[in-house]
Amino acid sequence: MFKLLRSLVSRFKNIPKFYQTLLVTFFACILAFGLIAILFHDSDSYFVGNLLPELIGFSLEGLFFVCLLSVYSFHAEKRKDQIKKEESKKLILGIVNDYTSHVGKVLQPSVTFNLSDYIMREAICSMIVAKHDQDESKKEEIYFLTKAFLPIFNQHVATAYQIDKEHAESWQHIVIYLNYLANNPESSEAWEAFVKAINELKEWDILQFGE
Repeated sequence: MFKLLRSLVSRFKNIPKFYQTLLVTFFACILAFGLIAILFHDSDSYFVGNLLPELIGFSLEGLFFVCLLSVYSFHAEKRKDQIKKEESKKLILGIVNDYTSHVGKVLQPSVTFNLSDYIMREAICSMIVAKHDQDESKKEEIYFLTKAFLPIFNQHVATAYQIDKEHAESWQHIVIYLNYLANNPESSEAWEAFVKAINELKEWDILQFGE
């Protein structure tokens, strides 16, 4: 019984605020009218004898229909979240395909994915920075792009130290600031720090290999 009650309470928290208010209102009305009916059950008044049963019945019906609407709304919201997740997955796949196409224009198809290659690093950074410069609304795209490749970025930090300390630190900055951005997606400071880290890595490649 306790588990069932706890389950109902947790579901109640997930339904829209409007339905929560209606449920609480109807439930409070039933309790109030029920209490009046118990306290004044011997009364001969018209209100207790005729109106009160009607009000209790109306409140019960209202509670029933609000419960039905709440269940429907809960499942509708759940479905919306599922659709949003599917759209996010499609967005990530689209961005990864976009990235692959972009790199494919720079590198030969036979070349394997290797971040030690400065051309590939340049391809990543130039694409990210270009998206940022084009339009502020591209921020979500850039976020998904970099997050999709974060495990590769992270893995490369260790091998980057074998190439150059400054180069490795540039990659480390990208990983650190991307994690910071992931935890604070609305923070302009996190976003600016992340873009700065991207530009640092791009500048390192320009200094080492030229434009």
